[in-house]
Amino acid sequence: MIKLSHYLTLAALSLSAAFANPLYPIDPNHPGVIHPESNAFFIELPSNPTTGYQWKVISTTQGISVKQKVYLPPEQPCCGAPGVEQLDVFLAVNFPGQGKIVMAYVRPWEQSGDVDLKTVDIKIEK
Repeated sequence: MIKLSHYLTLAALSLSAAFANPLYPIDPNHPGVIHPESNAFFIELPSNPTTGYQWKVISTTQGISVKQKVYLPPEQPCCGAPGVEQLDVFLAVNFPGQGKIVMAYVRPWEQSGDVDLKTVDIKIEK
């Protein structure tokens, strides 16, 4: 049985594809080089919400916005197995050509402790 949230996710992705350029994957471990005509891409990061952790956007360069976060479960369902968190990112017209997204893998209710930070560098190729 497919959950309502899956239908909503598919509908949102279909609408974004209909009204914007297609989303392209960016490897979060390497600087992302974006084609000048593309204004949309996605980042996939390992995630395991059963532990309470999730990716939180800490900061972005002006002109970068994260529009949607979706958890994608593992292909082989297994209790407690990690999946992937996908972040859909869009660049505004005023994007300066290069920037970054800084994210933290945190438990939202914890105020302190070790934080796993991830910085994704983005640059528009010329």
